[in-house]
Amino acid sequence: MQIDDLEYRLIRSLNIPYMRVKIRQPRLSDIDDESVGLLRYSSYKSLFTLRKEHLNMNEELIDITKDNSFFETLFIIDDYYMKQGLIDRVPFIDMLIMSLIFFLDVNVDTDKISKNVREKYIGIFNEQEQPIFILSNDNFEEFSELIRIICCCNMIEVESDKPKNPYKNESLRRKFEKIQRQNAEVEAKKRKENEITIADMIGLIGINEITKYKLNQDMDNLTIWQLNYIYNGMFVRESNEFTKMQFCSYKFSFEKTPSFNWIKETKVKLPEK
Repeated sequence: MQIDDLEYRLIRSLNIPYMRVKIRQPRLSDIDDESVGLLRYSSYKSLFTLRKEHLNMNEELIDITKDNSFFETLFIIDDYYMKQGLIDRVPFIDMLIMSLIFFLDVNVDTDKISKNVREKYIGIFNEQEQPIFILSNDNFEEFSELIRIICCCNMIEVESDKPKNPYKNESLRRKFEKIQRQNAEVEAKKRKENEITIADMIGLIGINEITKYKLNQDMDNLTIWQLNYIYNGMFVRESNEFTKMQFCSYKFSFEKTPSFNWIKETKVKLPEK
């Protein structure tokens, strides 16, 4: 699909054609549904944002999966814990299947979704057992990128390794570890303060005078992508309006010429052309 066509479909809240299926853009009304909710929606998109380092594998699994991709590793982990009878959570592949049901235009009454652990793929088949869609190692990264785009989320960063304690003296070691903990707490607090949630965007759009939306009104049919687009545009426009006011006054600094076409700066991340 061409990037221009993708952007058009995103802004028009249309389904995204992919192979023989269509990726459904989640709307606020989908999240409002009692069977979904914000927590479950977050779980549906989570596996498309993670890396192998986030899977909390023991040393044996790390060694077993060192040459495998993230997608292949999900199958291996499920199989490993299943064989040992240690699984105490929803298996990763079952989580992926639930995500596919949510994001794809799948008829759960007629279409069949199954996993093949040996060949490592998830298949969607019609009533005649013909494949409609196969999610495998060959297309998982591409499919994941599309999910991240429509959900306006990025890959979760991997925390960098903590520096080794260079001190042998016990008192100095404790002081070094204390400073590390304090720094980690400060960074975590900064991330929390800078995090913008769906609720934050809804609230700020709802109380902003330049948008037509009001709290709890007219927002149900907005997709997550549209919500981010409106939120970004709202602040870009306000920033440009303020800059134009400065531009027309003696207070303006001519070091930076303002952009009078604010909509061009209203961008939500898309792949490179």
